[in-house]
Amino acid sequence: MRNNGAISGREVSLSSNDEIISSSDLKGTIIFCNPTFSKISGYNLDELLNQPHNILRHPHMPAPVFGNLWQTLRADKPWMGIIKNRCKNGDHYWVDAYVTPVHERGEIVGYESVRTKADHERIRRAEEVYQRLQQGQAIYPAWKKIAGNWGNAFLIALFSFIALTIIQFITSSPSVGYLLSLALASIGVGFGAHQIHLSSFANALNEAHKVINDPIAT
Repeated sequence: MRNNGAISGREVSLSSNDEIISSSDLKGTIIFCNPTFSKISGYNLDELLNQPHNILRHPHMPAPVFGNLWQTLRADKPWMGIIKNRCKNGDHYWVDAYVTPVHERGEIVGYESVRTKADHERIRRAEEVYQRLQQGQAIYPAWKKIAGNWGNAFLIALFSFIALTIIQFITSSPSVGYLLSLALASIGVGFGAHQIHLSSFANALNEAHKVINDPIAT
């Protein structure tokens, strides 16, 4: 990974009106950049033109992020994500980046990138994910994956069990075996509701994956 020098830890804040635009060739060499790019990064235009885009690489950015970026672009698909860039003096700035292939006569001839101010909550999530990747860990902890996939099913099953148990205690005194059967029934209700929930979003999820299917950026 390219080392661009020391970092200061100071953040350069973008305004909501800042729009950083650049174009690069197939190798990522900058062939155009707007004045905002120069203003935010601290490089003058001559220092940016004909330089590789990773002149902005910040050491806190894990390599897999850019690996997925290039994989997506070479598949002729746009890429979206949160990027931390290094300024010339070692300061940094966060951007919400959108990069898309540029075509001529049906062939990819380069890439265009538009970056805007990143939302604070997205930056927070990105920092958390990037730190884990830098440490060689998974994108997010296993418990988060389980909670994300099955959290709703668990909650539905739990509330179903509580509701059925209350009703049963009101009407009679249930045995341990009967409570166990209620628990199994509640798990079935939770699993069934989970499957219905997933199927209702299946089409939307498939369409979303056509736009972006990068697990890190997502």
